[in-house]
Amino acid sequence: MEQLPAPEAKHRLMEEYARQYGLEIFVETGTATGASVQAARAWAKEIHSVEIVQERYLDLLHRFGAVVHREKIHLYCGDSASILRAILPGISEPTLFWLDAHCDGKGSAYGEEETPVLKELELISRFCRQSNIVLVDDARLFGKSNYSDCAWPSFDNMARVLGRSFEVKDDIVRFLGL
Repeated sequence: MEQLPAPEAKHRLMEEYARQYGLEIFVETGTATGASVQAARAWAKEIHSVEIVQERYLDLLHRFGAVVHREKIHLYCGDSASILRAILPGISEPTLFWLDAHCDGKGSAYGEEETPVLKELELISRFCRQSNIVLVDDARLFGKSNYSDCAWPSFDNMARVLGRSFEVKDDIVRFLGL
């Protein structure tokens, strides 16, 4: 079994891409504990992060409350596709997207889709005309329908929706440039 990269390694990768491509906007779906928001504070001038679980969202507000306005951190609670539909038209600069919203098994929360990545990619394709980097976490799960009782789309379906080629490395699907 392939060893999964530690979260810190994923955060370093995000920062490397952001610096290499001059990206200062970070958009994340599936905030969870806020570790990626915390990491992005080192390089992003504006952060948008969506969490569907209200209890986690309230914890995030408590964790980042003191810096939310000063550092332009925008935290949202709700279905990632609905939130992206509302915020993407207002983002006009190249952006690093980290897509990690999905159900975690029985009893987990999810919006219109258990695994909303296709809808998220469709919205990015529709609203974001500038050059972006799109990173999708948990690559090992895509194309499978039995993990966590969720249906995971194939890599080819994701590439078709976004209209870009991709590479898979270190459990991350990487769509580079637009």
